[in-house]
Amino acid sequence: MAVLFAVFVISVCFPLATSKPGDHVDSASYVNLERRSDDPSPLQTVMDQMTQRLSALEANEAGLSGEVAFTPHDEPTIHHSNGFEERIETHHVTFSPPFSTVPVVTLGFTLLDQNKDHTIRAQTSLQHLSTTGFDLNVREWVDSYNYNVNVMWMACPK
Repeated sequence: MAVLFAVFVISVCFPLATSKPGDHVDSASYVNLERRSDDPSPLQTVMDQMTQRLSALEANEAGLSGEVAFTPHDEPTIHHSNGFEERIETHHVTFSPPFSTVPVVTLGFTLLDQNKDHTIRAQTSLQHLSTTGFDLNVREWVDSYNYNVNVMWMACPK
């Protein structure tokens, strides 16, 4: 409350406090301020409105996170003309609530369950990042056999 009061006092009273002797200052400003100082209810209303705006801004700009489970080996194999093979699984992630600007997103594996007789090859990436979400991909290639792959994501405002 003290911070909000200080902001109100600075924003309303500062122009008057910075006037120099000889400057013309509208006397209506003084009358208006005097009326406000007698009645604290307008100040309380302004403080309530500022508190609501601050809460809305903080809620909108909080970071979001989640975890997505993949089974990439269940996806159809993509056969390239050079003999390379890969499997890609994609999930769409929706931000709720959406961000006001495109956030920064960090990805990390939290589970990698693979067949012991095959080489571990797994990659995660994102595409189509916007204020409302993104597509999260897990890819394996050649003879990799990943039973389960979990990816954790964290989105933060810039």
